[in-house]
Amino acid sequence: MLIEGLAGRLPAAYLSDFIKNPAGRYLDDRHPLMPMTAESARGIAAYLLLWSKPSIAADLPADPITADEIEQIARRLGVTGLEAAAKALLRDKGCSSLPFWTG
Repeated sequence: MLIEGLAGRLPAAYLSDFIKNPAGRYLDDRHPLMPMTAESARGIAAYLLLWSKPSIAADLPADPITADEIEQIARRLGVTGLEAAAKALLRDKGCSSLPFWTG
């Protein structure tokens, strides 16, 4: 199964909401709507998360990100400060469109 790291990427509540109503995330009808109860969607999400293996640690960078690298990214995005850089980077990568984004 190709669900490696799923539990680390999606909270259970978000996954069950997506299973019940994929059009809430993808408005272009790329996923069919399958009528089901919220309980069924939670059950499917729990099953998928049960079999989700953790991400492989080898995918992580060997060295932690340095303050200089963060500063370079902040300059590129036209912001100053760690928090502003984090928010700008998430917006730049399209993460601000995720339903659990609060920035």
